[in-house]
Amino acid sequence: GNNNNNNNNNNSNSNSNQPPQPPPPPAEAADDPAVFETELKSREQLLGPHHPDVAESCSNLAILYNQRGELAKALPLYERALAIYEAHYGPNHPEVAHTLTDLAVLYLEQEEDNRGRPLLERALRIQEEALGPDHPDVLAIKDVLNSE
Repeated sequence: GNNNNNNNNNNSNSNSNQPPQPPPPPAEAADDPAVFETELKSREQLLGPHHPDVAESCSNLAILYNQRGELAKALPLYERALAIYEAHYGPNHPEVAHTLTDLAVLYLEQEEDNRGRPLLERALRIQEEALGPDHPDVLAIKDVLNSE
């Protein structure tokens, strides 16, 4: 009659295939790059360097650096996020378009229109295809292009 005990022990392991998710950063840390750096590193270790969640962490950190005016730190993070999203989702996915837009705006803020405009035009094509010509995201990109 010992078989029942063995079965009970196995049930607790049935969910072990799921990798543990890193906890979200606490709200008060929303403007601390160190928190996002830590999140990025933990996701890289858990999921590997080319996972979309890693790209999301890169993007979050880039946005933060951009807000702080640290554009030299933001740029490579956006570029890395873009490369991961393109590899994972394909070149015409809305997530790719979002990152293209962020990267383009960063270039435009640095007066690098020759680098920013092509990215923005590519983002516009992706979003028009995905969302239609009258979607707010599409119109927002058009506004930026027209204001340059």
